[in-house]
Amino acid sequence: MIIRHTFNAIAAAICVMAVLPVTYAKGAPMSAEEIVARASKVGIRSKDSVAQVTVTFRSPNIKEYKIVYNMVWKSYHGAHGIDDKSMFFIEYPPQERGRAYMSWRYAPTSPKAVDMWEYIPQRRAVHKIEPRQTSGGAGAGFGRLPLDRQVLGAEKHRLIEVAHRSEGDYYVIESTPFKSPAYTRSLRWISTSNFTTSRVEYFDAEDQLIKQQHIAWKNINGTWLWQRVETINFENRTSSTMEISKMRVNIGLGDQAFSNSSLRLGFEHIL
Repeated sequence: MIIRHTFNAIAAAICVMAVLPVTYAKGAPMSAEEIVARASKVGIRSKDSVAQVTVTFRSPNIKEYKIVYNMVWKSYHGAHGIDDKSMFFIEYPPQERGRAYMSWRYAPTSPKAVDMWEYIPQRRAVHKIEPRQTSGGAGAGFGRLPLDRQVLGAEKHRLIEVAHRSEGDYYVIESTPFKSPAYTRSLRWISTSNFTTSRVEYFDAEDQLIKQQHIAWKNINGTWLWQRVETINFENRTSSTMEISKMRVNIGLGDQAFSNSSLRLGFEHIL
C-alpha cells in the first residue's frame, strides 16, 4: 500500500526576513497572480525527461522505508486534452522490482483529472487503479506538490512581502483555495531571480501549520528542474524526501512509450 500511496503522491521542510519593495526587474510592479503564473511555468521548456527517483519515508510508527523508481515523463501542453504522461518502474526494494505504474494527467479544461494503471509482474497483468489522495501511513508525507498546474486556477493569491534570505530574495505569496478540505491557506517562497519555489507551508482552519515542503532545484541546459523535495507532515508526524538523479531532458520520447506494453516490457525497453 505504501508503494501505491507513493505513486499517487508523486503523479514535492528560516531565517530572519527583511521587507523589500516589489518590482519587476525593469521596475514595473508584479501582481501575486503574475508571480504565481511565472513560477508555474518554471521547467515548462522541458518536453520530456527520464530520471531516477528515490523516495524515503520516516514515521514514528514504522521503520524508515525507501523506494527507488525509474521515471519517464512527457509533456503534452494540453494537446488532445492531455497535460502530461508519466511512468514509474520500481527498482527497490527487491521484492517490488518489476512493478510499474502509468499516469495520464488531463488538462484543467478536461472533465477528467487523471487515469492511472498498475502492472503487477507476478500476475503479468496491467489493471486500472483509482487515483486518490493519501490519507495516512508512510505515504502521507507528500500530498500535493507546489504550483501544480492542475490547481492554479483554484486559488486566490496575495503578495505578503519580498523577503531577504542569505541565498537570495523571495516573493512570499499567500494562496487561499476556493474549495479545499485539506487546508485553508498556504504560503509560498518564490525566487525573485528565477521564479523557482523553494518552500511551501500549509495551514488548517485554526491557522495551525500542518505541512511544510522544501524544494531544491537544478538547472539542466537552461531548464530548472526539481532535485530534492522534503516534506514534513505535522499532523501525523511523518516526513518524506524525494531525490531526483540521473536526469536527462528533451530526449525525444514518442507517444508509443506510454502504453500497457511498455509497463510490461520495463524501463530499458523504452530507451
